[in-house]
Amino acid sequence: MKISRDLKKLTTTQTEMAKILGITQQRVSQLIKDGVVVRDKTNAVLVIETLKNYYKVHSDIEASEKDIQLDHERAIHERVKREISEIKLAETRNEVHKTEDIEVMFGSIFTIFKRRMLTIPHKFAKLLIDKSPDEINSMLEKEVKAALVELSSADLSQIGSYGGEGDDTEEDS
Repeated sequence: MKISRDLKKLTTTQTEMAKILGITQQRVSQLIKDGVVVRDKTNAVLVIETLKNYYKVHSDIEASEKDIQLDHERAIHERVKREISEIKLAETRNEVHKTEDIEVMFGSIFTIFKRRMLTIPHKFAKLLIDKSPDEINSMLEKEVKAALVELSSADLSQIGSYGGEGDDTEEDS
């Protein structure tokens, strides 16, 4: 293919360059001020030089945007790593606990409490014979309060190591 004229000197109008680049004429004027669009002595737009500059600027912007995105992703990754480290540290200091540990512990505490409450009828069945309603009420109330005190004094510092081993022994009142 033979080119009959020097392509470096190929010129066009601002309007045509806007169409070539797919931008507005106002944007072309702004690019002239920025030095991206190059004009010759007659103020005609130099096509080849302008295209080189335009695509260089756009590739720099794209590379810069990719760098920004990569930096953003790295920052997110580092923040997540920091949060994980903070959680592990708080867990080591017993400032936070895993949900499953709490579920096991409270499940164990409530199981022990339930067993204690279910022993009350058996424990008092023979003791309540020939007792007045006030005496029965007093004895049962005392036993229920003792069970509630035991429940409220559960050792929560054992979260994570609570095995659910409860004391099923009966206490006499």
